[in-house]
Parts: sequence; C-alpha cells; structure tokens
Amino acid sequence: MWLLTQSQMQISRIIRGAAVILAVICMGLAGAQIFRTSSKAKADKCFLTLRAIYGAKQQWALENRKKPSDVPSWTDLRGYLCNSFPEMQQEGEEKPRCPAGGTYTIAPVADVPLCSISNHNQWNLNKRPKTP
Repeated sequence: MWLLTQSQMQISRIIRGAAVILAVICMGLAGAQIFRTSSKAKADKCFLTLRAIYGAKQQWALENRKKPSDVPSWTDLRGYLCNSFPEMQQEGEEKPRCPAGGTYTIAPVADVPLCSISNHNQWNLNKRPKTP
C-alpha cells in the first residue's frame, strides 16, 4: 500500500490544480477560436450577399435604363435575387437576411449596398472583406 507523506500529497494537489488550470485555458482558447471562425463565416456570407445585391442593382438599372442616382426597391430586385437566395422564394420573404442579424440597405445604383453591422461593410468590389 502506498503511503504518501504530507509534502507528497501537497505536490500531488498542486500538479492536479495546474492540470485543471491548463485545461480551462485550453478550452477558453479553443472557444475563442470557434467564435472567431463562426464570426468570419457570417461576415463572408454577408459579403457574398452584398455582392449579389450589387449585381442585382446593376442588372435592374441596365434593363430599366436607370440613372446612377436611382434607388431600386426590394420588390424591384426580388426577381434578380430569388435564384441566389432560395428563402426569398417563400411567401413573406421580401429581402435577403444577414446571417449575423444585420439588415441591408440597397443604396443608389452607383453605390455599394450596406449592412447594418459595420465590420461587414469593409469591402470593395474586387477584394474580400476584412474581418477581425
């Protein structure tokens, strides 16, 4: 039978405590990475949606001989967006939704559409968005 001295039991407790602390730190880092990955995926999806809205605006303007200052409505763009967003084919869905819960603003034909989540708007038509 193993008999531990007082000092050996204290060392054992310290080692177990350190292992628990290390495990908690690792879980915290992994959780932060998962959240960051999820946040980036939502920003990327939002970016693709903003590009689709921009493309729909351009097509609408070209087919309807609109000026750069004209602003289409969601009803005007619906036909151009339904193929890209199956949820818009359902009754009651008039516009695409940001996966992070933001809302989209169409803006004039010459301007890029915007999302109400500010870090989703850090893009131009040739680059991917910057995400934290």
